[in-house]
Amino acid sequence: MSLQKLLATSISIFLMILLLGFVGYLVLDEAHNPLTAIYMAVITVFAVGYEEAIRLRGNIAGQVFTIVYIAIGVASFVFVTASATAYIMGGYLHRLLWRKKMQKRIDSLQEHYIVCGAGDTGRHVIEEFVKMEVPFVVVEHNKERVERVLGERGFCYLEGDATDEALLVQAGIERARGLVSCLADDKSNLFVVLTARGLNREMRIISRAVEEGTQAKLLKVGADSVISPNNIGGLRMASEMLRPNVVTFLDLMMRDPRNTLRFEEATVQEGSDFAGKTIAEADVGRKTGAIIVAVRDSESGRYDFNPSGDHRLGVRDVLVLIGDLGQIRKLRRLAAKSGLTIAEGSSGDVVQAEEGETQDD
Repeated sequence: MSLQKLLATSISIFLMILLLGFVGYLVLDEAHNPLTAIYMAVITVFAVGYEEAIRLRGNIAGQVFTIVYIAIGVASFVFVTASATAYIMGGYLHRLLWRKKMQKRIDSLQEHYIVCGAGDTGRHVIEEFVKMEVPFVVVEHNKERVERVLGERGFCYLEGDATDEALLVQAGIERARGLVSCLADDKSNLFVVLTARGLNREMRIISRAVEEGTQAKLLKVGADSVISPNNIGGLRMASEMLRPNVVTFLDLMMRDPRNTLRFEEATVQEGSDFAGKTIAEADVGRKTGAIIVAVRDSESGRYDFNPSGDHRLGVRDVLVLIGDLGQIRKLRRLAAKSGLTIAEGSSGDVVQAEEGETQDD
């Protein structure tokens, strides 16, 4: 039986005992006064010992009833007290142990992400992070919101105000790779971005903006990028009208559980096997199955979309690829051997999950 049910049961029994005493003393009282009967029941069950309101001397039935009632009443009162103490202390200890266990998990994280807010926007961020198997911590003051998306996935989370600097420190912000602030109002997001940037100068920060005029302020205080759901929603509606098949493809790419496609980026580092080679010579497509859809030139910053096979790769050039999760995992393994740096959104956990597989050349 749970502590909550135990407490409810003990209170119910105690109330029944009080009712029994009320009825008993109402019968024993010659005047049959309800107030006198409840008074006698209360002082007896709590063993207070005030003056008897009903004459019991010489009343054998009344004395026997009182003796039995004292034993039962005091026992029921002790039962209620013990149940209430167990409920209070048990709940407190459970929360205390849970917090320690959760904090231990968070303290073990390195290069993780922090999601501030688990509302409508944050929920989609969380689901994507879960799907991509990246380590992250959710900070949300409303526990019901977190539990709505928690399910059996067991990600780390903290209850509290994301604008609280101490809570961000608990979330490991000094070790974090990035932070997503998707709180309901711009003022809170602005405060989170400002605080987060002060605690970690190197991390990447993405923030939600409700009003268009807030985007410049968020960028000014430290956000690397600002997303406006209203703008994106409007563009999505226009695209649904003008190019519905493209939108359908993108939906399938992001949401189809059988064949989840993702874009990935990889940077050619100095000393990489790919530096100075053409795309055909690098042969990324055959080795991983992923498709190179664009290359960003490191000097000009321009993108070469759908590059030809003779496009020569330079140091710090960025490859933008598309593939399913299996192909992306192969790309990460290839990157580890060939001097490529995978984008920050990649997770070492995914690679570790594949360690037992045969690696492709």
